[in-house]
Amino acid sequence: MTDEFLIKTSYLAEIFSLYNEANKRMQGADANVMECKEAVDAFVRKVEYRKNKLGKGDLQQFPLLQQQSGGKLSDALARQFTRHMEQLQEDMHSRFSDINEHVSKDAWVMDPFLAKEEDVEHLQAEDELMDIKSNSLCKRFYDEHGYKRFWLVKGPGVAPRLAHHATTRFILPFATTYLSETAFSALVTIKTKARNRLDVHSDFRLAVTKVTPDIPSLAQEIQCQSSH
Repeated sequence: MTDEFLIKTSYLAEIFSLYNEANKRMQGADANVMECKEAVDAFVRKVEYRKNKLGKGDLQQFPLLQQQSGGKLSDALARQFTRHMEQLQEDMHSRFSDINEHVSKDAWVMDPFLAKEEDVEHLQAEDELMDIKSNSLCKRFYDEHGYKRFWLVKGPGVAPRLAHHATTRFILPFATTYLSETAFSALVTIKTKARNRLDVHSDFRLAVTKVTPDIPSLAQEIQCQSSH
């Protein structure tokens, strides 16, 4: 019974390691819907790959499980682990089905230069897409800076309708609760029990801002005080 418990624990540790990896990919202030979808898709693919390997009796993708089980699982445990991975995949597909459909429809946001005019028919912006694909400067900027900066900087001038859709639907909206979690963490650090009456407005803004102060310029505006 103890050996079976340790084998199951090893399997869960492997699965949760994959899950934590996917969760880390979705964290960050700049994470958007499309990047989160890619992280979820990668997680589902990795689970599928391990499920197929497990079905063939290959435990190379489960090093902890392989070590604990001696490289061989009973048929009952193999079926139980396989079923668990299938349920996990089904659950991920069910939870993110609306996002998958939404993002797949607007995959041109990631790379407008490989998109087809039919992909933007629902926005009636075929001409804008052709303008982008024919602009060598836009292509160079896209290659150097990526799709986010492209839509934020170059997109509005070349393709305003496509840029508005890309920025307001995918790039700017919060995809996860990461920003809220970091803000609450900063607030808890500032407003302790000993400082429960502190007005944290200015301190809180300073803690969560991404603006880097220009220290040399600020120092130049301060008059040095001579010693008495």
